Amino acid sequence: MEYSISPQTPRPKGFFQSLVSRREDPTTVVSRFQFTAHGPQDVVHVLVNTVNLWPGDYLLQVSAEDDVSSQRSDRDVTFHLTQ
Repeated sequence: MEYSISPQTPRPKGFFQSLVSRREDPTTVVSRFQFTAHGPQDVVHVLVNTVNLWPGDYLLQVSAEDDVSSQRSDRDVTFHLTQ
């Protein structure tokens, strides 16, 4: 299982940061982990703390791969943080 959260809206810059910083910060949250499922209806829940993300649009991408059958499923969705 793998997921990533990528900002689609640039990070807001403070006054000092806008004077000294020339490049955008392409911060992306990425996590990978393995789990064992015992049946086709097993569910994995992931809780992501968004306290360090700024308001704006983000892209969530999730991938899961079955090691036995080598099948892979990928999904993505855009979401918006308001605070």
